[in-house]
Amino acid sequence: MVEALIRHGRRVTGLLIEQLAAEDLEVRQAAVMALGRIGDPGAVSALIEVLQGEPDLAILAAGALAKIGDLGPFEALISMLGHPEVAVRQAIISALNSMGHPDMPDRIRSLLEDPDPKVRESAVKIAGYFSYPQCIDPLLERTRDPVEDIRRAAVEHLPYVDDERAFSCLVHALSNDSPKVRAAAAKALAHAEATETVPRLLEALADPDPWVRFYAARSIGRHRSVEASERLSDLITRDPAHYVRIEAMNAIAKIDGKDTVPLLEPFVTDPDLDMARAAIRALGDIDRPEARPLLLEALRSDDSERRIAAVHALGESRGAEVAEMLQWVAATDPDEKVVGIAMQVLGRLSSSEAIGVLVNLTADAGLRPAAVSALKEIQACDIAVLAKSLSHPQASVKRAVVEVLARIKRPEASEYLLKALKDPDPRVRLDTVKALDNLGNRQARESLLQVAHADPDLAVRRAARSALSKL
Repeated sequence: MVEALIRHGRRVTGLLIEQLAAEDLEVRQAAVMALGRIGDPGAVSALIEVLQGEPDLAILAAGALAKIGDLGPFEALISMLGHPEVAVRQAIISALNSMGHPDMPDRIRSLLEDPDPKVRESAVKIAGYFSYPQCIDPLLERTRDPVEDIRRAAVEHLPYVDDERAFSCLVHALSNDSPKVRAAAAKALAHAEATETVPRLLEALADPDPWVRFYAARSIGRHRSVEASERLSDLITRDPAHYVRIEAMNAIAKIDGKDTVPLLEPFVTDPDLDMARAAIRALGDIDRPEARPLLLEALRSDDSERRIAAVHALGESRGAEVAEMLQWVAATDPDEKVVGIAMQVLGRLSSSEAIGVLVNLTADAGLRPAAVSALKEIQACDIAVLAKSLSHPQASVKRAVVEVLARIKRPEASEYLLKALKDPDPRVRLDTVKALDNLGNRQARESLLQVAHADPDLAVRRAARSALSKL
C-alpha cells in the first residue's frame, strides 16, 4: 500500500503521517521510509516526534530527515546526541553530517566539553569527520578524556586532523593508553605518513594486547613496509593469537618480499583450516610465479574449503594461466559449490581468456546454466570478445552466447544478435529471434521482417512474425 502511495508524491504526505500512529510497527516503519523517499518538508515535524519514540523507528526517522535535507530538525537532532542507544546516536550523527547546518561548527565546539560523556563522544565523531578548525584544540583535548570510549573515538579521527600535534597524540596513545585506545591508534596510523609511522608500528607488534598487534600488522600491510617483513614473519610463526597470525599473513602478502612464498608454503597444508585459508588467500595476493604451484596444490586438496580458498586466490591473480586453471576446476571438481564459485570468479575476471573458458564450458549441459550466469556479468567492453563465439562450431555454445547477449541488454549486444539471425543452424536463429522479441528492440524490425518472409525454417518465421506483432 505504501509503495503505491509513494508514486503519488507529496499529495500523500498527510496520509503517510497518519500511518505513523498505526499499531503495526511494520506499517509505521514503512511510512517513515516512504516520507523520507518523498522528501516533503511538510513531514519534518511528524518525523521529529518519531525521533522521541522506539529506537528502531528513531533510526529510520533520522535517515528520513537526512534525505529530506531540511535544516529545521537541526536542534531536535542535536538534542539527541546523548541518546542511550548507540545505533540511534550513530543515525543522528549521520543525519547531522548530511545536513551541513551553518551553526554546526560552533555547536559541536561547545559540545566537545559537554558534561554528558555520550554527547562528548558524538561531538568527537562529528568534529573528527569534518575537522572543523575551531574544533581542533578541544578535539585533541578529548584524547586525554577520562572516558575510554571518548579517547578512542578521538584517536580514530586524528589522521584526518590537519595539525602537527595530531601525530604526537597518536604516538602517545599507542604507547601509553588502555588496550582499546592503543588498538585504535594502531588502526589510525594506517593513514599517517609512513616514514614516521612504521617505526612506531613495529614497536606495537610487540604490544602485550593481541588487538594492538592485529591492527599494527594491518597498518604495516597498508604501508607496504619491507623493513617489517622479519617482524611479521615472527608473528606468523609464533604469535599466540590466531587472528594476529592471520592478519600478519595478509600484511606480508601486501609487502611481497622475496621470502614470502617459502614462509607461507607450510601453511597451505596446515591442519588448522583458518590458517590454511589465510595462507592460500595471501598467495593469491602475491604477484610471483612461484606461488602458482602452491595454489595448484591447494586446488587438488581433499578439503573443499581449501579448494574454494584457492579458487578465490586465483581470482586475485592476473596470470594468463589463471583462466585455464579455473576451467580445470569447473570441469573436474566433484563439489558443486566449488564449481559454482569457480564460475563466478571467471565471470569477475572478465578477461578474454576467462570469457573463452566460460563459453567453452557452456558446451557441457550440466555446466551451461552456471556458465551463462557468470558470462552475463561481463563488462560492456568485453561484449565483442563474447560475440566472437557466435562463430563457434557447436550450436549449443552459440545458443548459450545468444542467451547471454540477450541478458546483457545493451545496444551493442543487440547488434551482435542481429548478425546471429543469419546463422546456418535454425535453433540458433530461433533463439535469436526470441531474444530480440524479449528485448523489444525496434531497430531489429527490418531484420525480423526479412526473417519472417525468407527464413527457410517455419518455426523461425513464425517466431519472427510474433515478435514483429509486438514491436
